[in-house]
Amino acid sequence: MLNPLVFIIAMVGAWRVIRLMLKQDNAASLLVLTVLPFLIYLFFHSLHSRVQGNWPAPMYPTLALFAGIAAAYPPANVGRWFKALAPTAVGLGVVLAGLVYVHAFAPLNTSLGRKDPTHQMRGWQQVGDEVARLAKANDIDWVATTSYGLTGQMSNALKTSGLKVYGIPERMRYAMIPDNLQNPENSDMLYVTEERRDRSQKLKSNFNQVELLETIPRENKGLFGKTAIENVRIYRLSGAKEPLKSN
Repeated sequence: MLNPLVFIIAMVGAWRVIRLMLKQDNAASLLVLTVLPFLIYLFFHSLHSRVQGNWPAPMYPTLALFAGIAAAYPPANVGRWFKALAPTAVGLGVVLAGLVYVHAFAPLNTSLGRKDPTHQMRGWQQVGDEVARLAKANDIDWVATTSYGLTGQMSNALKTSGLKVYGIPERMRYAMIPDNLQNPENSDMLYVTEERRDRSQKLKSNFNQVELLETIPRENKGLFGKTAIENVRIYRLSGAKEPLKSN
């Protein structure tokens, strides 16, 4: 999360640095050219697709340097209000960071659902426990997923269960893992997916039977109650017809 006051100060500092760069100052040129190519890329990417909220993070250290320059060398024609921005920005940053840490540990408000960025941390262990129970009941050793985020969440939630998690798409992401986790061969599997990303219909070309076993809510539990974030579906895939293919 970017402190809005720091951003204002950083823009003032950026203007000062750009003016120095135009005067062929080497240090200023280095600062600007560190972030300019990436900024141009994000701009053109935004014209045809979404820029994820975490993508600009590599620019934050340079923005902090810009803010530091503006705080140390404020423009001559500004009033006392600008000089007071720096300590105010520090105080606001401490307060905001503290609130985010508290909310990340124990949600203060659970009603925002998927609009809350920390929702990605919630409820996965309960989902993993249910997957482990169903895997044991169905004598299954493999868990399939079709998104890299869910592959990571299930790998973490099932790390002590002995189950092997297989992310079907983009297998190059997992080239470093041991060979025994690379090929489920003709094994029956559990397929775990968020309801909104369900690709079970496509998996029917790989398995004779794609059976929905259970739909469970992934929940956000906070200090003042809990709410459902989304539904997670768990399928049994059996009777393999052909090897799984990355897509």
